[in-house]
Amino acid sequence: MDKIDISTFDSTKITNVGTVNTLINNLRNIQEQLKDQLEEVSLFFRGHANKDWGLIPGIYRTKSAIQKEDYLVHNLIRHCPIDFQNCESSFEKLVKMQHYELPTRLLDISMNPLVALYFAAAGEKDKDGELLIFLIKNENLSNFDDNWVNIISRLSFMPSEIVNVDADPNKWKVLMNNLRNLQEPIPYLKNADDLSKVLCVLPKLDNPRIIRQHGAFFLFGITEGSKEKMATLDVATIKMRIPSTKKDEVLKQLDQLGINEKFCFPEIDKVAHYLKENI
Repeated sequence: MDKIDISTFDSTKITNVGTVNTLINNLRNIQEQLKDQLEEVSLFFRGHANKDWGLIPGIYRTKSAIQKEDYLVHNLIRHCPIDFQNCESSFEKLVKMQHYELPTRLLDISMNPLVALYFAAAGEKDKDGELLIFLIKNENLSNFDDNWVNIISRLSFMPSEIVNVDADPNKWKVLMNNLRNLQEPIPYLKNADDLSKVLCVLPKLDNPRIIRQHGAFFLFGITEGSKEKMATLDVATIKMRIPSTKKDEVLKQLDQLGINEKFCFPEIDKVAHYLKENI
């Protein structure tokens, strides 16, 4: 993924976000400063309730999770097959799993800055939050059915014994044979370096949560031919801080604009929780 050069950007002109209006002003400032670099570029957003959190997909947050990745995905499908019967690819299965909070190699992002601000302000009330903006060239965006999306997603469904090829050409041949046995098409792969990608993927808008959240995903590959080593996300990023003392006011303003728990999570249990908390 080609990284956009934002070295001329003056981050001191970006102020802490204590109101929705401040966020809008910051976005306007970004547009003014980077107008020449933003042609054919899309902005994606992610909110962290704690500014110290890293950009790490769930499967890599614990050693035990990545070591059991193939076990987790296969057993969820085995126990809940009906939920996955309309999923046409490995990526769509991962999206479904992410929806139900199974750790995957996906990281949620949004095309709506207000949604990201909601997640930055909700929770961890004693910690400063953070809103991250990712600038990505349109030519580097992937669709849900792209070949590279299929191949990186498929790594989740294979054990480390097959995926971990290191620099061994014989192991690489075994991995290629396993991939070619799949129904999904694969691109031409030369070596393990081809798997060290992080893709920005536009999913199908086929469930209410993704639609409401204007959702997209970073899909993380592997590095050094090892499933246990996460690929590096290297994209132009701008950060805004949300002070902990301002979180309640931000949430109140977002609620007035219709951005709240029942909007972001339209499932009945989440709507019921929102209604209960706001009587």
